[in-house]
Amino acid sequence: MSKYEWEEGTITLPSSGFAQLRKAVEEADRAHKEVVFEHTQKFWAGLTAKQKSDRGEYNKAFDDYCDKHARTKKVISAPSRWSSGVSIDVDLSDDIEAVVKYGRAFKDKPTRVLKSDMNFPTNRTTEFSASPHGGCITFNKDRGTVTWSVGENNHAVSSARGGAVAEAFFKSLRDVKWRKNTGGVISGNDEYNREGRDYGNGGNYVTVGFGPIGAIEAPWQTDEFVMTDGKRYSRGDYDKLARSAAAASRRNLNQALKSQGQSPARTQRGKTSAASTAGSFTNRNFGGYEGAPLHF
Repeated sequence: MSKYEWEEGTITLPSSGFAQLRKAVEEADRAHKEVVFEHTQKFWAGLTAKQKSDRGEYNKAFDDYCDKHARTKKVISAPSRWSSGVSIDVDLSDDIEAVVKYGRAFKDKPTRVLKSDMNFPTNRTTEFSASPHGGCITFNKDRGTVTWSVGENNHAVSSARGGAVAEAFFKSLRDVKWRKNTGGVISGNDEYNREGRDYGNGGNYVTVGFGPIGAIEAPWQTDEFVMTDGKRYSRGDYDKLARSAAAASRRNLNQALKSQGQSPARTQRGKTSAASTAGSFTNRNFGGYEGAPLHF
């Protein structure tokens, strides 16, 4: 069943988290491409002269090789100072096919794949392919951000997230130690949501949140996280923080009004009648505490 979908979001990272995440993605990308390259060499070494010269025989040999060796193989990124390591099962056939049948090695006639065909990352690489089916991970050092982007297509998000590099990216992103005013959300949409006729359907929605900003903007989509000081926040804490922030906001407003000789602001379900939250994030997701700034 088809499902046209897309996903995109920019996450603000603490400086240490930026370097850690970018390096973890680089190592995962390199480890994955090393495995893919090794398969291309084994595949080429096993071909007969006829299979190397006849495209039909070449394609058949490739399919046979993938059925025997490349489907659901484990890709491993070893633990390092940047990452605890990633070990996942993926189907490598599409990754191998991208260089064996659609890259330089197949342009005129089949030839052996070279290391230069693999586009291995370096310590300066800032843009990574999430999977052979799409998805892009882009780091911006000047802004201290990383952007996840998947263009709209049939099952585009699920296909992109299933890639080895994407798996490593999201795993490492959840391991980041956050600071105040960091984090963010990833949003998306799909054809079924857009066609919905119920109240609230149709618009873009948050698919996942990270860190303090994620907790503020989309608490129900944000998993627990750890701050750089070691303090851990869970979804239960988001609610407590919202209650505390709402109460503090009311106290501050009432003190300001009292100092001006005015009556305290009336409150209803945790809301203030005149409180300003300019310049701070507000939590719009906890029903009784709308407008209350969350401070981490």
